Amino acid sequence: MTDYKTIHGKKIKFQTSDLTMSTATEGELFYSDTDKEFKVGVVVEAWSSGGNMNTAREVYEGRSSAGTQTASIVISGYVNPPGNVANVESYDGSSWTEIADVNTVRRGAAAAGTSTDAVYFGGYTTTAVGVTEEWNGTSWTESGDLSTARNDLSGTGSTSSAAIAVAGNTARSAIVEEYNGTSWSEVNDLNTASPNTHVFGTAEAAIAAGGETGDGPTATTKNESWDGSSWTEVGDLTQAKQTGAGFGTQTSGIIASGITPPGSTRTTNAQGWDGSSWSTITAVSTARMTLGGSGTRAAGLVAGGNTGSVSNATEEFTQTVTLKTVTDS
Repeated sequence: MTDYKTIHGKKIKFQTSDLTMSTATEGELFYSDTDKEFKVGVVVEAWSSGGNMNTAREVYEGRSSAGTQTASIVISGYVNPPGNVANVESYDGSSWTEIADVNTVRRGAAAAGTSTDAVYFGGYTTTAVGVTEEWNGTSWTESGDLSTARNDLSGTGSTSSAAIAVAGNTARSAIVEEYNGTSWSEVNDLNTASPNTHVFGTAEAAIAAGGETGDGPTATTKNESWDGSSWTEVGDLTQAKQTGAGFGTQTSGIIASGITPPGSTRTTNAQGWDGSSWSTITAVSTARMTLGGSGTRAAGLVAGGNTGSVSNATEEFTQTVTLKTVTDS
């Protein structure tokens, strides 16, 4: 103990009773007087099955969903047949409930906000559109259109009045627009045009990772960070992918499933972002593409998508700290 204190300038904590999984932090070392052992907090990450959606659908690249693990919405999407659907569903942490439909049925659109304060924009009807709708927890209201109509775009933001629309398919666009609750204005483009990219964070601090880079089912490992005014390339993905689900913050997030080269192979791969680099984490149970995602690195979910046919499956991600006994081996 004396040597440890001399080197590090502090003592190992002495606990008369164990820390719990909710009070311990990753890497925290302490001596348990209860068990007469040294213990350390270790992060455990896992996926588990959640409640199925009422309408199986392609949600499109994790863009048409918003909220948290226990309060999320999935908006519109695609079923074949009959095609685009207007259905909106709300998740309470265990089951999905149908709520008010969007006014303009479409697919390949993007969403931002929460389960009670969201904005839904862009997409494809019979052509690319710039239609924007706001959700107040009860109903949808049309607002100002995107400056550039496009589908296969991505988006993120904390509320319906603070969101960004990123990239999309209008001749493989890198265009980024910012929404203030009334209208859209163009801001600095992505460095690399990438429809079907995975965007998460806020309108002022976001990550855009992966996406489509060429004709057909191609994907990139490119990763860019947004500071509210410009995009900067940062650490690449460990596996190139597009049309997966992304959720989290600029410094802590996840991308799960999607398409990876060669061809259009659906993957169960999941990757975690720590603010500087990506690492492979526990895989999802079901390989799929065009699924929705929402929540945080500690508590998130993915839902819907395409496994070869449309899916209504939900998987929940949890990150907890458990205690492990320190041994000399």
